[in-house]
Amino acid sequence: MYRTHTCGALRADNVNQTVTLAGWVQKVRNLGAMTFIDLRDRYGLTQIVVEEHSPAEARETAARVIREWVMRILAGQETADLLRQLVGYVDDSIERDGGRD
Repeated sequence: MYRTHTCGALRADNVNQTVTLAGWVQKVRNLGAMTFIDLRDRYGLTQIVVEEHSPAEARETAARVIREWVMRILAGQETADLLRQLVGYVDDSIERDGGRD
C-alpha cells in the first residue's frame, strides 16, 4: 500500500499504529540535531520530525531534503505521544519518490 493515511488526517485514534504518509515537501527546517519537514498532500499538512535517535538512513535522507521533493514516510509504534500532538516522528524510514537533486 502506497500510504495508509493522508497528510493532516492523523488523530489520537492513530496512536500505536504504523502509518505511511506520502506527499511533497513544502518546507524544511534543519536545526542540526532535529530536522522538521512539512509534508503536504491535497488533503492537508503533517509535520515530520527526524531526531538524533532516528535510524541513520532516515537522518541522512532528512539532511538532504529540499522543497518539492515527493516523499513517503513510514512511522511506527514510537509515534504514540507525538501523534497526540499531531506531529509524526520518523522512527522507521523516509523514501524519496521523485523531485530534483
